[in-house]
Amino acid sequence: MISYDKKTRHLIVSSGEVVTFDIQLRGRINVVRGAAATGKTYMCNLIRNGNPHPDVVVFERGVDLVRDLTSLSDKLIIIDRADMLSGEVVEHISQDLGNTYLIMARVPLGLGITPNYIGEFVRDNRIITMRYNFSVPGWF
Repeated sequence: MISYDKKTRHLIVSSGEVVTFDIQLRGRINVVRGAAATGKTYMCNLIRNGNPHPDVVVFERGVDLVRDLTSLSDKLIIIDRADMLSGEVVEHISQDLGNTYLIMARVPLGLGITPNYIGEFVRDNRIITMRYNFSVPGWF
């Protein structure tokens, strides 16, 4: 099951009996960092292999070309393995006001966001949430 509320930027992805991702996005660009086997690719696979959601698009292994993104509007764009995004793609994401991004990356990408929008997945039994590294007022 995949549920996404555009207004509240709340994403729920459930594998049924195994695990449920309950992700509250903070802003237009959100980055998930963390070690291997924390659920980043698993969540992307659940979305890609489940019932499609009209407002959620997943790119596996990054995005090769800006034109892959320019045709999308008012979507949640999830990019897995984004460590090798080109400068052109990073610039497009930074300036794209029409979509929301959830980006899985192990290295800084130069997206122009503060640490308030960078976090990691945390598991508590069957629920995985996103714990943001900081909540500093005034950092946008």
